[in-house]
Amino acid sequence: MKHQRFVPIAGLLLALLPACGSKSEAAPDGGADPAAMVETMNLAIADLMASPEKDVDRVEVQHVLIAFAGASRATTSRLRPDAEALAAEIYCRLVDGEDIDTLMREYSDDPGAGVYVMNDAGGAPGEFGRAQMAQGFGDVSWRLEPGQIGVAPYDPKKSPFGWHVIKRLN
Repeated sequence: MKHQRFVPIAGLLLALLPACGSKSEAAPDGGADPAAMVETMNLAIADLMASPEKDVDRVEVQHVLIAFAGASRATTSRLRPDAEALAAEIYCRLVDGEDIDTLMREYSDDPGAGVYVMNDAGGAPGEFGRAQMAQGFGDVSWRLEPGQIGVAPYDPKKSPFGWHVIKRLN
């Protein structure tokens, strides 16, 4: 008997959507449609969160934090819907192959370096314990494969700083 691979429904829907950079769902100005990018990002989030965490003790990730006025520790006047749209745009740009260093320098609201090494135990020099980070940040980071992009969406309890667009480095 052959084993069938479980594919979450969000993954099937995601496969049916045009790629992030597709002009088939273009906005009136000729760019990608922000609503379509948000939908693509949200389906990717659901698909990733339906997958199991990787069995690793340590991950290194880089992220672009998109905050908004009212988010924890935010210093921006950006409105929440604008932050979500920008996070979706950055997610799509990364998926389409743009450089995370460039996007991080241009857009990130993270006052830190933006690159974090985390481990389950904590305490290693230069590393953060997973419990020291926002829960949503760790939940996404441990589900990504090296090189994969994911998003920890804003959540007042799990990701109170805004949207974290994350790339796993190792």
